[in-house]
Amino acid sequence: IDLAVIVAPDELVLDRIEECARKGVEGAVVISAGPHTSREEREKFEEGIWEVRKQYGMRIIGPDSTGIILPNEGIKATLLRVDPAPGSIAFISQNGTIGSTMLHRGVANNIGFSMFLSLGSMVDVDFADVIDFLQEDYLTKSIMLYVEYIKNAKRFLSASRCFARNKPVVVLKPGRHFQSAEALNAYSGREIGRDAVYDAAFRRVGIVRVREMSDFFNTAEILVSKSIPRGSRIAIITNSGGIGIIACDILAEKRGQLAALS
Repeated sequence: IDLAVIVAPDELVLDRIEECARKGVEGAVVISAGPHTSREEREKFEEGIWEVRKQYGMRIIGPDSTGIILPNEGIKATLLRVDPAPGSIAFISQNGTIGSTMLHRGVANNIGFSMFLSLGSMVDVDFADVIDFLQEDYLTKSIMLYVEYIKNAKRFLSASRCFARNKPVVVLKPGRHFQSAEALNAYSGREIGRDAVYDAAFRRVGIVRVREMSDFFNTAEILVSKSIPRGSRIAIITNSGGIGIIACDILAEKRGQLAALS
Protein backbone atom coordinates (compact mmCIF):
# COMPACT_ATOMS: atom_id res chain seq x y z
CA ILE A 1 0.00 0.00 0.00
CA ASP A 2 1.45 3.36 -1.04
CA LEU A 3 -0.93 5.71 0.76
CA ALA A 4 -3.31 5.52 3.69
CA VAL A 5 -5.94 8.19 4.27
CA ILE A 6 -6.78 8.28 7.95
CA VAL A 7 -10.20 9.52 9.04
CA ALA A 8 -10.98 8.22 12.51
CA PRO A 9 -12.24 9.35 15.91
CA ASP A 10 -9.62 11.48 17.65
CA GLU A 11 -8.76 8.88 20.27
CA LEU A 12 -8.02 6.25 17.59
CA VAL A 13 -5.91 8.31 15.19
CA LEU A 14 -2.49 7.50 16.64
CA ASP A 15 -3.28 3.76 16.78
CA ARG A 16 -4.35 3.81 13.12
CA ILE A 17 -1.17 5.62 12.07
CA GLU A 18 1.00 3.10 13.90
CA GLU A 19 -0.99 0.16 12.51
CA CYS A 20 -0.41 1.39 8.95
CA ALA A 21 3.29 1.95 9.64
CA ARG A 22 3.71 -1.60 11.00
CA LYS A 23 2.10 -2.94 7.82
CA GLY A 24 4.69 -1.15 5.69
CA VAL A 25 2.49 1.62 4.28
CA GLU A 26 4.82 4.22 2.78
CA GLY A 27 2.78 7.36 3.44
CA ALA A 28 -0.30 8.64 5.24
CA VAL A 29 -2.57 11.65 4.91
CA VAL A 30 -4.12 12.26 8.32
CA ILE A 31 -7.43 14.07 7.86
CA SER A 32 -8.43 13.70 11.51
CA ALA A 33 -7.28 16.51 13.77
CA GLY A 34 -6.57 14.42 16.85
CA PRO A 35 -7.22 15.48 20.47
CA HIS A 36 -7.52 19.20 21.25
CA THR A 37 -8.72 19.09 24.86
CA SER A 38 -5.47 20.60 26.21
CA ARG A 39 -2.13 21.82 24.92
CA GLU A 40 -0.32 19.06 26.84
CA GLU A 41 -2.48 16.35 25.28
CA ARG A 42 -1.97 17.86 21.84
CA GLU A 43 1.82 17.90 22.26
CA LYS A 44 1.79 14.29 23.46
CA PHE A 45 -0.28 13.29 20.42
CA GLU A 46 2.11 15.01 18.00
CA GLU A 47 5.14 13.48 19.74
CA GLY A 48 3.51 10.07 19.28
CA ILE A 49 3.15 10.68 15.55
CA TRP A 50 6.79 11.74 15.32
CA GLU A 51 7.91 8.59 17.14
CA VAL A 52 6.05 6.47 14.58
CA ARG A 53 7.73 8.45 11.82
CA LYS A 54 11.20 7.82 13.28
CA GLN A 55 10.64 4.15 14.03
CA TYR A 56 9.05 3.04 10.76
CA GLY A 57 10.08 5.72 8.26
CA MET A 58 6.53 6.33 7.02
CA ARG A 59 6.00 9.91 5.78
CA ILE A 60 2.98 11.60 7.32
CA ILE A 61 0.97 14.59 6.08
CA GLY A 62 -1.08 16.27 8.81
CA PRO A 63 -2.79 15.75 11.16
CA ASP A 64 -5.68 18.17 10.56
CA SER A 65 -5.11 18.10 6.79
CA THR A 66 -7.93 18.47 4.30
CA GLY A 67 -6.03 16.12 2.00
CA ILE A 68 -4.18 15.96 -1.30
CA ILE A 69 -5.26 16.21 -4.94
CA LEU A 70 -3.05 15.35 -7.94
CA PRO A 71 -5.27 16.16 -10.93
CA ASN A 72 -2.71 15.07 -13.54
CA GLU A 73 -2.54 11.63 -11.88
CA GLY A 74 -6.25 11.27 -11.16
CA ILE A 75 -5.62 11.10 -7.40
CA LYS A 76 -8.07 12.75 -5.00
CA ALA A 77 -7.75 12.02 -1.30
CA THR A 78 -9.48 14.95 0.34
CA LEU A 79 -12.57 16.15 2.15
CA LEU A 80 -13.11 18.81 -0.52
CA ARG A 81 -15.77 18.24 -3.18
CA VAL A 82 -14.14 20.49 -5.78
CA ASP A 83 -12.54 18.81 -8.81
CA PRO A 84 -9.73 21.02 -10.17
CA ALA A 85 -8.57 20.52 -13.73
CA PRO A 86 -5.06 19.23 -14.48
CA GLY A 87 -2.53 22.02 -14.81
CA SER A 88 0.88 23.35 -13.86
CA ILE A 89 0.37 25.19 -10.53
CA ALA A 90 1.14 23.44 -7.24
CA PHE A 91 -0.86 25.01 -4.43
CA ILE A 92 0.32 24.19 -0.89
CA SER A 93 -1.66 25.51 2.07
CA GLN A 94 -1.71 25.32 5.85
CA ASN A 95 -5.36 26.32 5.91
CA GLY A 96 -8.13 24.18 4.51
CA THR A 97 -10.57 27.03 3.91
CA ILE A 98 -8.00 29.04 1.95
CA GLY A 99 -7.24 25.93 -0.08
CA SER A 100 -10.89 25.26 -0.85
CA THR A 101 -11.47 28.90 -1.85
CA MET A 102 -8.46 28.86 -4.16
CA LEU A 103 -9.52 25.63 -5.87
CA HIS A 104 -13.09 26.84 -6.39
CA ARG A 105 -11.76 30.06 -7.89
CA GLY A 106 -9.51 28.00 -10.14
CA VAL A 107 -12.41 25.89 -11.39
CA ALA A 108 -14.49 29.01 -12.07
CA ASN A 109 -11.65 30.60 -14.09
CA ASN A 110 -10.29 27.53 -15.90
CA ILE A 111 -7.08 27.42 -13.86
CA GLY A 112 -5.56 23.96 -13.59
CA PHE A 113 -3.36 22.54 -10.84
CA SER A 114 -0.62 19.93 -10.73
CA MET A 115 -1.06 19.53 -6.96
CA PHE A 116 -3.18 20.68 -4.08
CA LEU A 117 -1.85 19.80 -0.65
CA SER A 118 -3.15 20.77 2.76
CA LEU A 119 -0.27 20.40 5.23
CA GLY A 120 -2.29 20.68 8.41
CA SER A 121 -0.17 20.68 11.58
CA MET A 122 3.04 19.68 9.77
CA VAL A 123 4.22 17.17 12.37
CA ASP A 124 6.30 15.51 9.65
CA VAL A 125 5.93 16.70 6.05
CA ASP A 126 6.38 20.47 5.75
CA PHE A 127 6.81 23.10 3.05
CA ALA A 128 10.49 22.27 2.43
CA ASP A 129 9.72 18.58 1.81
CA VAL A 130 7.05 19.41 -0.76
CA ILE A 131 9.10 22.07 -2.55
CA ASP A 132 12.05 19.67 -2.78
CA PHE A 133 9.74 17.02 -4.25
CA LEU A 134 8.26 19.44 -6.78
CA GLN A 135 11.68 20.35 -8.15
CA GLU A 136 11.69 16.95 -9.84
CA ASP A 137 8.10 17.26 -11.11
CA TYR A 138 8.23 18.45 -14.72
CA LEU A 139 4.45 19.08 -14.72
CA THR A 140 4.77 21.76 -12.03
CA LYS A 141 5.74 25.15 -13.50
CA SER A 142 5.05 27.29 -10.43
CA ILE A 143 4.26 27.02 -6.72
CA MET A 144 1.77 29.02 -4.68
CA LEU A 145 2.03 28.87 -0.88
CA TYR A 146 -0.32 29.93 1.89
CA VAL A 147 2.03 30.13 4.89
CA GLU A 148 1.09 30.78 8.51
CA TYR A 149 4.40 29.70 10.04
CA ILE A 150 7.54 27.83 9.00
CA LYS A 151 9.00 25.01 11.08
CA ASN A 152 12.52 24.81 9.67
CA ALA A 153 13.54 28.13 8.15
CA LYS A 154 16.91 26.93 6.84
CA ARG A 155 15.43 24.00 4.90
CA PHE A 156 12.54 26.10 3.62
CA LEU A 157 14.82 28.84 2.29
CA SER A 158 17.21 26.37 0.71
CA ALA A 159 14.42 24.51 -1.10
CA SER A 160 12.70 27.74 -2.19
CA ARG A 161 15.93 29.26 -3.49
CA CYS A 162 16.59 26.22 -5.69
CA PHE A 163 13.06 26.18 -7.12
CA ALA A 164 12.81 29.96 -7.60
CA ARG A 165 15.93 30.02 -9.78
CA ASN A 166 13.92 28.65 -12.68
CA LYS A 167 10.23 28.78 -11.74
CA PRO A 168 8.04 31.25 -9.80
CA VAL A 169 7.25 30.81 -6.11
CA VAL A 170 4.42 32.99 -4.78
CA VAL A 171 3.47 33.26 -1.10
CA LEU A 172 0.56 34.73 0.85
CA LYS A 173 1.60 35.12 4.50
CA PRO A 174 -0.78 36.76 7.02
CA GLY A 175 0.27 38.40 10.28
CA ARG A 176 1.98 41.45 8.80
CA HIS A 177 0.92 43.73 11.66
CA PHE A 178 1.01 43.43 15.43
CA GLN A 179 -2.70 42.76 15.95
CA SER A 180 -2.96 40.18 13.19
CA ALA A 181 0.28 38.52 14.33
CA GLU A 182 -1.14 38.19 17.85
CA ALA A 183 -4.33 36.67 16.45
CA LEU A 184 -2.27 34.25 14.34
CA ASN A 185 -0.20 33.24 17.39
CA ALA A 186 -3.39 32.44 19.30
CA TYR A 187 -5.02 30.68 16.35
CA SER A 188 -2.05 28.43 15.57
CA GLY A 189 -0.92 27.90 19.16
CA ARG A 190 2.67 28.74 18.13
CA GLU A 191 5.02 31.69 18.29
CA ILE A 192 5.03 32.87 14.68
CA GLY A 193 7.90 35.37 14.75
CA ARG A 194 8.41 38.84 13.28
CA ASP A 195 6.93 39.55 9.88
CA ALA A 196 9.89 41.70 8.85
CA VAL A 197 12.10 38.61 9.09
CA TYR A 198 9.76 36.63 6.83
CA ASP A 199 9.59 39.51 4.37
CA ALA A 200 13.37 39.83 4.13
CA ALA A 201 13.83 36.07 3.80
CA PHE A 202 11.26 35.82 0.99
CA ARG A 203 12.99 38.58 -0.97
CA ARG A 204 16.41 37.05 -0.44
CA VAL A 205 15.52 33.71 -2.03
CA GLY A 206 13.38 35.14 -4.84
CA ILE A 207 9.88 34.42 -3.50
CA VAL A 208 7.17 36.82 -4.66
CA ARG A 209 4.96 37.88 -1.76
CA VAL A 210 1.37 39.00 -2.29
CA ARG A 211 -0.72 40.82 0.28
CA GLU A 212 -4.35 39.89 -0.34
CA MET A 213 -6.47 36.98 -1.56
CA SER A 214 -7.39 38.99 -4.66
CA ASP A 215 -3.68 39.29 -5.48
CA PHE A 216 -3.34 35.54 -4.97
CA PHE A 217 -6.15 34.84 -7.44
CA ASN A 218 -4.79 37.32 -9.99
CA THR A 219 -1.32 35.79 -9.72
CA ALA A 220 -2.73 32.34 -10.42
CA GLU A 221 -4.32 33.65 -13.62
CA ILE A 222 -0.99 35.16 -14.68
CA LEU A 223 0.92 31.96 -13.95
CA VAL A 224 -1.26 29.93 -16.33
CA SER A 225 -1.04 32.51 -19.11
CA LYS A 226 0.99 31.58 -22.16
CA SER A 227 3.50 34.40 -21.75
CA ILE A 228 4.85 35.13 -18.27
CA PRO A 229 6.83 38.40 -18.08
CA ARG A 230 10.57 37.76 -18.02
CA GLY A 231 11.37 40.84 -15.95
CA SER A 232 9.90 43.66 -13.88
CA ARG A 233 9.70 46.30 -16.68
CA ILE A 234 6.12 47.41 -17.36
CA ALA A 235 4.64 49.89 -19.84
CA ILE A 236 1.58 51.86 -18.67
CA ILE A 237 -0.91 53.01 -21.33
CA THR A 238 -3.76 55.13 -20.02
CA ASN A 239 -6.47 57.59 -21.06
CA SER A 240 -6.16 59.36 -17.70
CA GLY A 241 -2.98 61.01 -16.45
CA GLY A 242 -4.08 60.68 -12.81
CA ILE A 243 -4.74 56.96 -13.08
CA GLY A 244 -1.40 56.51 -14.83
CA ILE A 245 0.44 58.30 -12.02
CA ILE A 246 -1.30 56.12 -9.41
CA ALA A 247 -0.20 53.07 -11.37
CA CYS A 248 3.40 54.42 -11.38
CA ASP A 249 3.29 54.76 -7.59
CA ILE A 250 2.13 51.16 -7.16
CA LEU A 251 4.74 49.96 -9.65
CA ALA A 252 7.50 51.71 -7.70
CA GLU A 253 6.24 50.30 -4.39
CA LYS A 254 6.36 46.79 -5.89
CA ARG A 255 9.95 47.39 -7.05
CA GLY A 256 8.98 47.34 -10.69
CA GLN A 257 10.55 49.40 -13.47
CA LEU A 258 8.84 51.69 -15.93
CA ALA A 259 9.84 50.46 -19.39
CA ALA A 260 10.97 52.92 -22.05
CA LEU A 261 9.12 52.69 -25.36
CA SER A 262 12.16 53.74 -27.39
